[in-house]
Amino acid sequence: MVKSGVSSPVYSEEARKAHIARFASSDDAQAMRELIQTGVVYIPAMLFILFFSASMPLWINVLAMTVAGGASVRAFVLFHDACHMSLFRSPSANRRAANILSLVVLTPFERWRDRHNHHHNVFGDLGEPDLGQTIQFTRKEFNDFPLYKKIGWRIIRDPFVFFFGVPMMLWGLEYPLRYGDRYTFLAWVIHATLVTQCSSYFGYMLIFAGAFGTILFHLQHAVNSAYRADSATHSSARAAFEGSTCLAVAWPITWVTCNIEYHHIHHYSTRVPSYKLAECHHSAPKGLSLIHI
Repeated sequence: MVKSGVSSPVYSEEARKAHIARFASSDDAQAMRELIQTGVVYIPAMLFILFFSASMPLWINVLAMTVAGGASVRAFVLFHDACHMSLFRSPSANRRAANILSLVVLTPFERWRDRHNHHHNVFGDLGEPDLGQTIQFTRKEFNDFPLYKKIGWRIIRDPFVFFFGVPMMLWGLEYPLRYGDRYTFLAWVIHATLVTQCSSYFGYMLIFAGAFGTILFHLQHAVNSAYRADSATHSSARAAFEGSTCLAVAWPITWVTCNIEYHHIHHYSTRVPSYKLAECHHSAPKGLSLIHI
């Protein structure tokens, strides 16, 4: 508590940058622990769904789907770190991890890495298209659309279509079949076989995971009013702290999100791995503003 008449310390942008830089390094042992934790939860839950769900009551199957789906989302966060080359210290270790995790998350490593890094480079820049965003246009741009385009976007932006249908299209068709590498295509074949031959509950789990992840990603960037600037004045630092959110997430969901809810720090420095984001945020000296939202 600040005493009356005593001002809080004022920190510069350099101080904030220096604080975050302390956490911008990978810890191979911690990365392995995160991967092992994910596998220990995901594999048994997945096997239960595949081989025991047919004889189990609905509530147990829903619980197993929730656990497996949550672990799948967590695997995607770790895949995301590997694509940023921040999960492990070695680039080759990150590539191996990303390719292995792509078997679970149905996402091609190189295609998604390039597209997602572009999102980080242009986030909040009105002069550059950002296909990694869930909000693709301003209100003025929408009002200038022809009627057919407005109707189309109204349909796509319906919450059920956007959060359930769009992920099914991306991860069920576009990523593995249009942009997929050999790992992603193999994963698609395996997943399709498991859904059709073993258990439909496995398919429901994939739908749940896709919806959960898409909603999470949307909330990480859905800010009113969002940071937007022309290319000449665009600032990546301002986009991070004024355009990305810090979500209040309760346990056990924090295990699923693997701290990616501290998205303002992640957008400021992709070198900070997800397993260090919470510590970076909470260890900031008082008065060192790490969030405006």
